[in-house]
Amino acid sequence: MQPGRIVDIGCGAGAVLELADREASLHESDLIGVEVARHLYQECVHKKAQGVFRNANVYFFQRNVLGGAILKDRSVDTTLTFSLTHEIWSYGQQWESVMQFARRIRDHTVPGGVWINSDVCGPADRRRQVILRLTTTDGSNPPAPRTDLAELTSGEVKRYVEGLSTRARLDQFATDFAFPFSYQALDDGSVRLELGAAMDYLTRKDYTDNWLSETKEQFCGLDFAAWTDLLASAGFEIDPASTAIRNDWVIDNRIAPVASLTDLDGRPLDWPTTHILTVARRPRNG
Repeated sequence: MQPGRIVDIGCGAGAVLELADREASLHESDLIGVEVARHLYQECVHKKAQGVFRNANVYFFQRNVLGGAILKDRSVDTTLTFSLTHEIWSYGQQWESVMQFARRIRDHTVPGGVWINSDVCGPADRRRQVILRLTTTDGSNPPAPRTDLAELTSGEVKRYVEGLSTRARLDQFATDFAFPFSYQALDDGSVRLELGAAMDYLTRKDYTDNWLSETKEQFCGLDFAAWTDLLASAGFEIDPASTAIRNDWVIDNRIAPVASLTDLDGRPLDWPTTHILTVARRPRNG
């Protein structure tokens, strides 16, 4: 992080800025949180009023970052975004909206400043056709997915989806997912589909508390290579610290126990990356 003016866009309840507030090297920095959700913004203001932050220069604003520029050009040293860009992709115009967002961040970043982004990410070669095998014995297997979940209460949706087997839940996910994908059920019970679609399902299948809202978001729209291309096109230089990451806890505890992945010839495949960390710098002469 570059000391100076530090902005956390989509700051939630301010947890990351709380960490920044404890860093001695950032003691003289301005810490600015931007959040669109009223209840989260109000929680940030409440924390500040209760003395959670030691730095006197902590500010919070309720703003929608998709509504236009919210910060002056060349005014920010460090921008932070955590679990935000996939929402911009999902609720906007995908590549176009994320590119617009990236260019806005570049515009408000000082030359030599940095944008640090952490989010979910699609696997490399996400269009590759793979074979996915899913457990059928951990829940019910109705003959067809339901098309009326929007008419149920959130509690009813949760109970229904949680009662499905991992294999049946794929059918329900494909029905509710806002980003349609095709898949082929094979005679041996496995499924042929694109790797990106497989990971979109596997990384989302346990989000039953908010199933209908979670299925409106796409996690695997961009892979790491696409991210680096987008950032370069927006005028950033990619720091070597940028990397694709695999969340092994999710793999070991949520995915591998109920699923396996092979190529079309039946050879096992390693589980792909699930997240990114990108560190993008505005050129000092840019």
